[in-house]
Amino acid sequence: MARKKNNKRKKKTVVKAAPRYHLPVTKHTEVEKAISTAQKFNQSGQAEQALDLCLAAIKVEPKNAECYLTIAESYERLGQFEKAHDAFNTAQKIFPNFLPGIVNHALMLYAFKQVELSLRQYDHALSIDGDFLPALQGALTVLSDLRRYHRAVIIAEKIARIRDIESDYLELAHLKDLAGDGKGAIKTYLRTRSTSKNPALVDTYLGLQALAHGEKDTAINHLSSALSSNPRTGYPYLYLAKSAPTSLSLEEINQKVLESKDKSVLDFQVPLYFSLAHLYEKSGDYENAFKNFSTANNMVCSVVKDDNEQRKERAEMCYSKVKALPFPNPNSASTDKPVFVTGLPRSGTTLVESIIAAHSEAEGLGELELIPALEPSINPDNLNTIKQAAQSYLNAYPERVANKKRLVDKSIGSVPHIGLILAMFPNAKIIICERHPMDTAWSAYKEYFSEGGLGFTYSFERIATHQKMYHELIQQWYQQFPDRLKKIRYEDLVQNPEINAKKIISHLDLPWQDECLNFHKSSHTVRTASVEQIRKPVYTSSIGRWKLYEPWLGELKLQLKDLINQYEAG
Repeated sequence: MARKKNNKRKKKTVVKAAPRYHLPVTKHTEVEKAISTAQKFNQSGQAEQALDLCLAAIKVEPKNAECYLTIAESYERLGQFEKAHDAFNTAQKIFPNFLPGIVNHALMLYAFKQVELSLRQYDHALSIDGDFLPALQGALTVLSDLRRYHRAVIIAEKIARIRDIESDYLELAHLKDLAGDGKGAIKTYLRTRSTSKNPALVDTYLGLQALAHGEKDTAINHLSSALSSNPRTGYPYLYLAKSAPTSLSLEEINQKVLESKDKSVLDFQVPLYFSLAHLYEKSGDYENAFKNFSTANNMVCSVVKDDNEQRKERAEMCYSKVKALPFPNPNSASTDKPVFVTGLPRSGTTLVESIIAAHSEAEGLGELELIPALEPSINPDNLNTIKQAAQSYLNAYPERVANKKRLVDKSIGSVPHIGLILAMFPNAKIIICERHPMDTAWSAYKEYFSEGGLGFTYSFERIATHQKMYHELIQQWYQQFPDRLKKIRYEDLVQNPEINAKKIISHLDLPWQDECLNFHKSSHTVRTASVEQIRKPVYTSSIGRWKLYEPWLGELKLQLKDLINQYEAG
């Protein structure tokens, strides 16, 4: 009997090349000197001279990886992304598995906002050495930017084990909470607190997490514990002033203000002045409340620059891309899950998100703010980049919400990107929240966005400028996409909640559920300035609340006159 031939080929054993941490010695002395001089030129801002030296050097030694890495740095400093990218790739071909070079490549890609490409390089480095700390740290940054929190937790756990320092464990706890593992986050916080040299900081984080999850009593306990531990920031006072004002006294905060003169402006002094302002407001002393709100905002303005011009430039750049795109876009994503709820800060976006999130077939994802991070990777001349950006966005959706029909991204940063959003997701639903200009402005002025975030909210002039810019931008989108944007007025929603909530749910093509009006009873996580208000049923007392401060708001009212007239006219 003839033997059967064995056609199965033996699998080749793939031998991984060893990781490299140092470059080989340069063969030619003149090339070595040229590279050394070029590196000094790069450091001193003379990238063109560095480039000339290295381009001459590779003619002598064409397979010198260090020379190509120096060329890549020169092109990066000159803002020439493609050439820098090519030079890094050439260096990797010449000398594979050189981990510092791969990480520098990733850093360059990240600097040019090519986040997905950056992550690929970090992944490549980690496939060679899974414990290479620079690659772990870089990957964690990119994964956090891309809102891929489940994988970020895995990386953060490894970093914490390797370095074993408190800040890494605090970052790990925060990421666990963002990934939906609230219990795991608390466990990590408590373990960190047991050995912490700054237990007040850990208690503050625990208090913030409890507030986000609607556990007010637990939050108050943690924040009160922070105060008893002599906190090194003013944030526990601020959060308690807003959540449990009776637990503090004006005398206590005034004394802390006097003691804070030599401490951090943004971390200590400003939160204390905001705390005072909120306590005076609760007591009905609006004049002193205004004085302290004004003092706090002026202090922020002295440190934090006005970001209106940067925002305008980014919006114009986004719009120029949109003008070059076809609608509908053939390279878009076909999903109908994305819902974008956006508007000015304090315009009711959290309320609208919470109404939707209370529906059994929907989920609120909070402020992803991911579209702005993906926008730089979109090239109007390459429509495939739109599809790639869309997939990057969808990859941020956690597995636990896979069965939901609608997923809500409540990012105020979405407004400049509405055109790009519709190019990426033609079936997306977009809801624009509007509120009276004075209520929106004053409510934003009263808030301290952590460490001076949202730089346009800390002076009447900045706020008015931003509102005018925003109005022009949103009108532009209304004109271009008249049938795609659903407008919701805050005043209409709170005065007639059932009618308007039903309009919102109908807009999302979902069946009505009475639970949508009981959003305040849900366990929906809220990490915005509206964390207190959203735990209550719909109320109307915030309409016209700016009028309590009208004697001191003449300047703001004058600057917003035209917008006020337009809004009140309907």
